[in-house]
Amino acid sequence: MWPLHNPEVDGAARLNYRRGMSERAAGTVYLVGAGPGDPELITVRGAELLGRADVVIYDGLANAVLLDHVAPNAETIYAGKKPSDRGAALTQAEINGLLVEHAQRGRLVVRLKGGDPFVFGRGGEEAEALVAAGIQFEVVPGVTAATAVPAYAGIPVTHRGAGGSLLALATGQGADGLPADVDWDALARADTLVLFMAVRTLGELAERLVRAGRDVSTPVAMIHWGTTAAQRTITGTLGDIAARAEGDKLGPPALVVVGEVVRLRERLAWYERRPLFGRRVLVPRQREQARGLARRLALLGAEPVICEVTRLVDVDPAPLHAALAALPGATRWLAFTSAHAVDRTMDALFAAGRDARAFAGVRVAAVGSQTAAALRRAGIVPDLVPERGDGVGVAAAILAVDPAVAAGGAVLVPRAAEGRAELEQALTAAGACVSVVAAYRVEPAPRAALEPVLARLRAGELDVLTFFAPSQVDALADALGADAAAVFARARLIGAVGETTATALRERGVRVDVVAAAPSADALADAILERLTERLAERPTAPIPEVP
Repeated sequence: MWPLHNPEVDGAARLNYRRGMSERAAGTVYLVGAGPGDPELITVRGAELLGRADVVIYDGLANAVLLDHVAPNAETIYAGKKPSDRGAALTQAEINGLLVEHAQRGRLVVRLKGGDPFVFGRGGEEAEALVAAGIQFEVVPGVTAATAVPAYAGIPVTHRGAGGSLLALATGQGADGLPADVDWDALARADTLVLFMAVRTLGELAERLVRAGRDVSTPVAMIHWGTTAAQRTITGTLGDIAARAEGDKLGPPALVVVGEVVRLRERLAWYERRPLFGRRVLVPRQREQARGLARRLALLGAEPVICEVTRLVDVDPAPLHAALAALPGATRWLAFTSAHAVDRTMDALFAAGRDARAFAGVRVAAVGSQTAAALRRAGIVPDLVPERGDGVGVAAAILAVDPAVAAGGAVLVPRAAEGRAELEQALTAAGACVSVVAAYRVEPAPRAALEPVLARLRAGELDVLTFFAPSQVDALADALGADAAAVFARARLIGAVGETTATALRERGVRVDVVAAAPSADALADAILERLTERLAERPTAPIPEVP
């Protein structure tokens, strides 16, 4: 129980605890706005609630990256209006029923909705269903697409001199075609008109606005998948925008902006000028590992495509426990070639009731910065982090700083069961006594989990492929089959985090365009950016076109 009578307990923390207990006793639903697509646009309150939720019921238009905020033991339910690889389509009545059902079970429910729940998001209908069922709820407004999507296209929806007095928001689609009971005269008088769900009725909408008095030459922009790396923007006028959209094959989701402010796009477009804008980059890692690189790629304008192509599997712990029980003994060096090996080794130590003191008198080597960081988290400062971040580099560095290893010095290497043998081969050849012990095993992810990324690879939809371990190369290549090298070759650029991974690619007949200068995600991102920037500089960049 919370120590309610402890005077040192912070009052706000106690209030939050009581509120949390109340939420779980009665069940509360939070209608949370996810923003228009860019996961960085989630509100602080929205992110906090995702982390506390027992169940998250999310829209198809809510960026799935936001589910990274959700606790591992929470339930996530896809509630899109269209079927997806994440789940079947649900009707609004079914969604309402899910909200009520989970709240009545005393759960803290987050209903994650694209944009803002109360701006053409049917959040009002869901709130009414909750009221009817006696469920307490809270609305957490989100960044609405009405302003954010135009902003990412370089279009301010209000601007002194171009649209400073009247802004109108409207839906472009009713139950059957154009929405009923619309005051077209009022919409036509708005300085700026933002239309939701207007793709299928765009031609009719333009005609109705012109008939209501809007000039046929009024500038119009259509923005597809706004605020994401897939954003595409076309411009025209009320007289030709429908034909332009059809010619460019732009479909939903898209937002339409009508008004003189559209002319400002030529000067103010910023998002589409980011250095990696529109590039789709495969990051074949677990989401936790991929988060830093994914965020950096997104800030550069790219779309990170995260796919966990391999997973860690436990092995018989007895050999590792036995090796650690003998420490320090005659062991001169512990050599780690992955952060996973560090984590599994420390888990084994803790399970035996020991800690980092077991390493007393033993020198520790880490293959690169991420492995070194894992050691530091465990309270161990590595004695050696070589410049060359692979097994050969670790071996050479150990022999350079401790020549006595070559006279039969003992080196313990905890690693993946199927890890490559460069480190132990180099040390053994020099005269060291090397003991390799399996700390874990790596196996390919289930085929069903790989299918979405395999389909994108075969379609040539991924511009950049990144690889961080030979096991990732093997998992994808084996899943693709005999034509794996040809499928990989459809990417514009292929990068490896180090020479060991680059060698695994070349052994599969795959070209390697860049190898990171150091074994880290940041170094690989730098190499990719430098190479793509060089290629972009070789051809002129098309300017943002003016409105006709």
